Amino acid sequence: MLDVQTIVNLEKERRKLLQSRIKWKIISLLKACAIFIPLICLMIYKVRGEKISFELLSEILFDLIMLYFAYGFFYEKTYKVKTREFALQYKALYIAPYVENLGYKYNRFGAVALEQDIEHSGLFGEYANFGGDDLIFGNIDGVDFSFGDIWLSKDFDKKFLVLASKKKYIEPFQGLFFVADFHKKIGSDVFILPSITKLQTFASESNAWLRKMDNAKFDKSFAVYAKDPLAAAYVLTPALMEKILFLKMLTKSYIELSFRKNKIYIKIPRLYDSFEPDLNRPIRGDKLASKIQIDLDAMLQIVKILKLNEKIWTS
Repeated sequence: MLDVQTIVNLEKERRKLLQSRIKWKIISLLKACAIFIPLICLMIYKVRGEKISFELLSEILFDLIMLYFAYGFFYEKTYKVKTREFALQYKALYIAPYVENLGYKYNRFGAVALEQDIEHSGLFGEYANFGGDDLIFGNIDGVDFSFGDIWLSKDFDKKFLVLASKKKYIEPFQGLFFVADFHKKIGSDVFILPSITKLQTFASESNAWLRKMDNAKFDKSFAVYAKDPLAAAYVLTPALMEKILFLKMLTKSYIELSFRKNKIYIKIPRLYDSFEPDLNRPIRGDKLASKIQIDLDAMLQIVKILKLNEKIWTS
């Protein structure tokens, strides 16, 4: 049971931060306008007296769109800085005890291993910067697992400069990443991607071939790549395909999976930090926020949903 005064103080801090959001938005908008409005005015000044062309209108519209994204960037950055201490206190008081009471470990500053897991998974493209937090790890029925929030970017530190120079900014990934033991020895890597993925590009980069599975519903949702068709069939049993479909429904996301050597990797796009407290939700008693608890429980159920503890496949 948490100390009542601690809860009250945290709730006061939440309300204070909630009231400050309007100020953060105004400051962020002013910063964005200070950069892009002069650019728009300069363009209009250069063509003064001339007929306004479609190209000029397109340039102005593009700058307005960039202004909007710049505003979003400044606000997001300000929000994270201003709420960081509150989030850390919340996680220490609520998330850590919840995870540890289940018998697992939690490190709010930790992240999934970069080279050992993220790069080895083969599910990510090129990136310049990496970050992560809220690492949760442990053992379920003899299966070692870990997962947490991660974000990869082309050039995160210079994100706004990319916007300002009118180059398209791409955030390769933000979301959850899960890794666990897979007690089934395979001779070829197997990749399972959403059917909407640019399959030809992936095939050329991975040197793998598209494999059709004997499950129409699964083939409609996913594309399976493997050099060896027997390896794909060996890994993706009918029961496992059904469980992956269920996992997709549970996470409500275009999940991606890879099976490499004795590991399974699962990439779950979210576009936001999964375990951050919501300023709009009051802190009540010693109960963890329901949304965070649902996300945690779903991730912790993956091992059992996929039955990764069954070692009957190990040769």
